[in-house]
Amino acid sequence: MSVVCPNKVVLDGEMNLLLALDGDCDLLVPVDGQMGVVTVVHEYDQDVYTGETEVTPTEDTQVLYTANKVVLENITVNPIPTNYGLITWNGSVITVS
Repeated sequence: MSVVCPNKVVLDGEMNLLLALDGDCDLLVPVDGQMGVVTVVHEYDQDVYTGETEVTPTEDTQVLYTANKVVLENITVNPIPTNYGLITWNGSVITVS
């Protein structure tokens, strides 16, 4: 396949590819059989989240300001510390243990 493109190339079928390039380009893509390693370079229109990625529950509200940001790492919420009490209600009695 040979494609000359001013801005975008879209290949469809078993493989979907959207390629956005600046300026003029000539693209020659001979594909026969399976393809190998694909390297992806990201450019984000949004800010990247750089805050905490590991939190432990506390008595206070904690907010991770991720709205409208790209999060590049998993966010880990640790288990409730063992020194926290467990409050149960059986319908008539509250038990703190």
